[in-house]
Parts: sequence; structure tokens; C-alpha cells
Amino acid sequence: MLKWKFFIVLKFVAIVRMASAKNCSTNKPPKVLIAEPSTPRSGISYLKEHGCQVIELEKATEDEVLKHIAEVDALLLAPPLKLTNKILDAAGCNMKTVATVSAGYNHIDIDELRKRGIKLGNTPRVLDAAVADHAVMLALAAARRLHEGRLKIENNEWKSDYQWMLGQDICNSTVGIIGLGNIGQAIAKRMKGFDIKQILYTGHREKPEGTTQRAANLVEEEVKRSLSIISYPTQAQLPNLREI
Repeated sequence: MLKWKFFIVLKFVAIVRMASAKNCSTNKPPKVLIAEPSTPRSGISYLKEHGCQVIELEKATEDEVLKHIAEVDALLLAPPLKLTNKILDAAGCNMKTVATVSAGYNHIDIDELRKRGIKLGNTPRVLDAAVADHAVMLALAAARRLHEGRLKIENNEWKSDYQWMLGQDICNSTVGIIGLGNIGQAIAKRMKGFDIKQILYTGHREKPEGTTQRAANLVEEEVKRSLSIISYPTQAQLPNLREI
């Protein structure tokens, strides 16, 4: 986790220095507001060593950001904190770049940044493998009723029955992936190691990656009707699982 957070700090420094170089009207060091309290100390030190004046917030809230954002050149934030027009207006024309400690940027108005000429940095792909690993772990746990079984054992409710808590096989199952993006592809790659029957995915169009993963493209409702296991590696709101 520290590795990818430090990566965004390095990328952030490069963008800040590049943007500052275009503004030769002042010799003041770039002022950076760190609105993510969990940013590694090594990253903060790196910013300071490379000529940045750093302001650190103890709480990642809009009110705290507004207290310190005036005349800041750069802002580092992370979800769930949203970058609002109120913050951008308070920052003024000095704001040159924003970086988010996340792959997604739903909490940022991209069009507004583009309108104001502010650059944006994020961390795509850095958590693909970790998220895919967790998705497969949860699929296995759900299929084999792991959590339910652990609670039974903790409550001394073990039964000597060969049919007790069997769950279902992963082998020969149909896996449905809602959206075959980078994380969806990483999940598909891992699930194939369990000798599954097939992979179904949804998307606006067929993807070449689907052919590589030997996956079939279907509409979302067809996937829900056909699957044994479903994965939602997207930023969209999850469905009501009782309806699936």
C-alpha cells in the first residue's frame, strides 16, 4: 500500500515542478496542500527535498481544505473527499495541479479542471492485482460458506454430517463479470485456474481481451441469469443482491 502511495507522490512532484516552471512570475517554492493524512512520511519528505512548501491536514474534510487552499499550487487528496467548485474557487488562479491517491476519479469534476487548465494525476492499474485477489478470495469463501462455517465452529455448533456446510464447487461453474476492464480481466485470469466452465462478461461492445480470456460478451441481465458466481469490479452502485 505504501509503495503505490509513494508512486503517486513521485508523479505528483513531477507535475508540480513542470507546472511551476511555466509560471515564471514568482520565485516562490510551489505550495502543496496534502489533504490525505495517511500519505507516507517518505513521500512528504520527498516533496520538501524537491523544493515544495508542504501543508499537511490532520482531517480530510472540505472545511479543513478551505481553510488552507488559498494560493496553493497543488492539492493531493483521496476519496471520499470531493474536489468541489467551492474548493477550486477558493484556491484561485494559482492552482496548477491536483493528484488523487486512487485509480478512480469520480470524486473530481474532470470537465471543471479542464476548463480551468488544471492538470490531474491518478494511480491507474496499481491495485488491479490486489483487488482481483480479494475478489477471488471472497468468491471462494462464499462458495464454500467459509464465514458461516467459522461462526458455527466458534459457537460449538459443529455437526458430524457429510452433507453439512458443503457449499458449491468452483470447478465447472460459470463466472459472470460485470465490466471486463483491467480488474475484470485480472479476476478472469485467476478464476481460470480453478477449472471453471466459462466466463461471461458485460460491456458496451465486445473486447479483444474477452477473446484472450475465452469469455463471452452478454448483456447484464443475461449474465445474471446464467451465472454461478458474479463479480462487480466497477465503481457503479452495486445491485440489490437479493434480486439476482
